[in-house]
Amino acid sequence: NSKDMDFWSEYSHWGKNKPVTEGERAISKFIKEAVGQYLEPSPIPLKDQQPTRIVDEAIEWIESQKDNPFFVWVSFPEPHNPYQVCEPYYSMFAPESYPV
Repeated sequence: NSKDMDFWSEYSHWGKNKPVTEGERAISKFIKEAVGQYLEPSPIPLKDQQPTRIVDEAIEWIESQKDNPFFVWVSFPEPHNPYQVCEPYYSMFAPESYPV
């Protein structure tokens, strides 16, 4: 429950809950509106993908707590649809090689 936490940041399969920045809003909009987004490379660079943002936010918080005891729980929605694969990872496997 977020009210019992000193710090809470929540991401879902559709992006950051309560996006703050314009970039977060754009990513959430893309993920929610993209149909068949896995058929082409994601325009969202790796640095802006959810796992990277979650890790960066966790590291920032951990570093701010270096003089205090703390417990941290970091969880990732990926891999889960909506799949969003950016280059160079998208081109590593031919679509016809995917099991059906």
